[in-house]
Order: sequence, then C-alpha cells, then structure tokens
Amino acid sequence: RILIDDDDDDNNNNNDNGLPSFKPQEISNTMWAYAKAEESHPRLFDAVARHIVSHDDLHAFDPQCISNTVWAFAKAKLPHYPLFRKVANHIDSLENLVAFEPQHLSNIVWAYARVKISQPYLFGKIADHIMSLPNLEDFTEQDMQNIGRAFQKARVSHRSLYAKLIEAGCVIHTTERKRVSSPLQDDASLKEWWRE
Repeated sequence: RILIDDDDDDNNNNNDNGLPSFKPQEISNTMWAYAKAEESHPRLFDAVARHIVSHDDLHAFDPQCISNTVWAFAKAKLPHYPLFRKVANHIDSLENLVAFEPQHLSNIVWAYARVKISQPYLFGKIADHIMSLPNLEDFTEQDMQNIGRAFQKARVSHRSLYAKLIEAGCVIHTTERKRVSSPLQDDASLKEWWRE
C-alpha cells in the first residue's frame, strides 16, 4: 500500500493516499516501526497525523494504538499539535481509563513531556486514574519512573501521585540524580524535588 507518494507536490497536503484503507492498529504499528528504527520521514508523519485528526472521534483507536502513535511522534521528535490535542481531548472524554495498561499510561505522559506539549488536564486524568488504583503491582519500575519523570518534566505537580509511586517502591531521581526513596523517610527531599 502506498501511504504517501514522494512525487506528490508538497502543496498537496490534503492527499491521504492509502491511509483511509489502513486500520488504526496498522497506522500505529507503522509509525511505531519508523520511530523505533529511528527513520525520520516528516511527510509520512504529517500525513498520518492529518489523517488521524480528520476522524470525528478516536473510538476506533484502542489504548495500545493511542499509546504507540503518540510515542512514535515523540520518539521521532515530530510534535504535531493538532494530533496531540485530539488525543488528549479523546482521553479526557473517556469515562475511565481502565482499558489502559500501565505501559500505555507511561508512554502517553512520556510522549507529551518529551515534545513539550502541555496538556495539564490529560496529566490530571491519568494521575486521578493511577490514584484510584488500590496498588501499583501491575506497574513496572520503568513505568513508574517514566510517569514520575514525565510529570516532573511537564511541570505538572501532583504530590500524592509521587508519594504513591515512591511508596510502591519506585526509585525516582531528580534532574540532579538525587534519590528520593520514601516520602515518609525523606519528606524534605520530596518537597525539594517538587520545586525542581
């Protein structure tokens, strides 16, 4: 299938070529593969972003597709503001995030923080979901670290989320690589960490 035609005139920005025939999973897998291989193809990423944004809603995109797609754009360092806004609005509109696995949540906040697209309501929705969980036993150390660092990098303060991550055993490092081990044992370090 042809996603974009390299011979297309650059001014022909409305041509999605073969994209409408791709399923959401095929789109997200393609973008993930390009980003994972560190192959930059800005025209392809732009065409995909415009195609996704053109959807009335993103209900056909499951959490894995959403996560892979925003992760790929962030990994490729190709922020597409309308796409990231559409994804954030979609996630915010969901009744709950129970279908999102820890890695999905981790990848999503990491992506937004990496491309410096501020969506505080998205971070708030994800933090509220994590806080509603009885425990974080399904979260890997990497998931928890990525979430903690993404909130810090995005400058979204959520003290109770950080405390929950640390209490779950997450070793979080500040930008100066100071270890914060437990909010109960080292509350001064946690407070200082919030200011960074």
